[in-house]
Amino acid sequence: MNSDGVDFTVAKTAVFWDIEDCPVPDGLNAVDATNNIKNALKNAGFNGEVSIFAFGGTKKYLVGLNSNNETEFHHFPQGDVNARRAATSGEIFSWLMDNNRQRTNLMMIIGDTTDNIGLMIFLHDLVGAGYNLLTSQPPSYRSVPLHHSVSTEWLWPDLGLGKDPVFKRGDPVLGKWEHFNGPAVNPKDHVDTDPEDDDPDLGTDLSLLFQ
Repeated sequence: MNSDGVDFTVAKTAVFWDIEDCPVPDGLNAVDATNNIKNALKNAGFNGEVSIFAFGGTKKYLVGLNSNNETEFHHFPQGDVNARRAATSGEIFSWLMDNNRQRTNLMMIIGDTTDNIGLMIFLHDLVGAGYNLLTSQPPSYRSVPLHHSVSTEWLWPDLGLGKDPVFKRGDPVLGKWEHFNGPAVNPKDHVDTDPEDDDPDLGTDLSLLFQ
């Protein structure tokens, strides 16, 4: 439970999965991977309802997703990372509004974010407003900037295989952090510290996040 009294172990979790950056693990289909993601969340203590939003363009990943009502798939031309990032931010915005700004877990399954400083600032500001950020990235893209906001982190494809997290803030063992790649950018410098402004500016033009 955080300082605002939100129990994230029972809160809803929205998963935003860039399926091009973080492909379905070998030998599995998308439904297998989504089930493993949910199991990994539960094993890590996140027991609330899980919604998964997947972004990508490779048709083979669609196998089984059409019959899986718990996963929403957004199709983009393969390699169009800017379109996927913009759509991801749009879905985060929609999630916040659809849930009446109720504090939830936000999981990002994503690759390299070093060119998406706006997105990192956006996520960091959401954490400052009381949301709980979870991430999963390939080892070569583990992000120093994102780490300032992350409460729990998995590697990819470990999460898609249902494995345990490698970092959990406050945990005596998993709370230790080392071996990062990434630019020396600290999005904490951009946090609004006004205690009277508890909510992020949801009226922001999301296209500004990708300039």
